[in-house]
Amino acid sequence: MFLTVSDNSLNAKGAPWINRVVSGLVKEPPCEVCGASTRRPVGDLAVTLEAKGTMWPDALGCGAYPLLILSNRALDALKEASVETGTCNSVILTGTLPAALTSIPAPEYYWINGENLRGASLDFEASGFVGVAFCAGCGRRTEDVGKTYDRRHSRRFPYKFREGSWNGLSLFTTDLSPAFFFCTEVVLECAKKNRLTNFRFLPADEGSRPDSPGLDYLVD
Repeated sequence: MFLTVSDNSLNAKGAPWINRVVSGLVKEPPCEVCGASTRRPVGDLAVTLEAKGTMWPDALGCGAYPLLILSNRALDALKEASVETGTCNSVILTGTLPAALTSIPAPEYYWINGENLRGASLDFEASGFVGVAFCAGCGRRTEDVGKTYDRRHSRRFPYKFREGSWNGLSLFTTDLSPAFFFCTEVVLECAKKNRLTNFRFLPADEGSRPDSPGLDYLVD
């Protein structure tokens, strides 16, 4: 079974939230083909938090840029489960911390670079996307946003991979985005076993489901 995996901060009580990336986001020069200029994270990131939160989660949410940020405890657990996490760089908490967390030592946090964990190709047609194209210069993906929105909201579309494209990684991204992660049940079972907090797992067959808090994986 394949699942989408992210933080669950929008549904979790007490989870802090990154509201700004102070340094580490690099703006690339405009593409010579399409003219687009994008930002991407490079190396260690310095961030600030919103003034909320009562616990340090194992998956830390970020509203400033889509990132999968995990604690050192979570990374150690994944390593023990033989889950490849590729290149991981530090996420450094700066500025004023939420009042309830100032006396609680924060774990070390790291962001996982999905560019190095490409593990499958998405079947965009079967997944409900319309007019998907990739720039020949920079590889940037575009789509017909309006038609994609209408189609994906007309019924529930799964995230479906092209037949035979999965390379066996347990934690991986696709050509949908290097910041959108999928996983296998190995990662889900690891989170269950080690009681890793604030993860959102949703079966890929169920699509995006923004209204869903995901699987209740920590239930006893």
